[in-house]
Amino acid sequence: MRKNTLKYINYRSIECQEIIVQKRIELIKYNFSDNIELNNIAEEILKETNDLLGKVQDVDNDNEELLIF
Repeated sequence: MRKNTLKYINYRSIECQEIIVQKRIELIKYNFSDNIELNNIAEEILKETNDLLGKVQDVDNDNEELLIF
């Protein structure tokens, strides 16, 4: 039986930054809606991007990669 493959993500990578920007754009689109459901989605996106940004800031110079299961 194979072990689960661990995936390493460098949160300072361009890919991660692009995801954050895309999520922020989604957030802006949803935030201008009068629809309560879309506003809830916008809040989730905001939380998700804040979590990603927090991980970017939490990574220290000695260990730029975080382990994701």
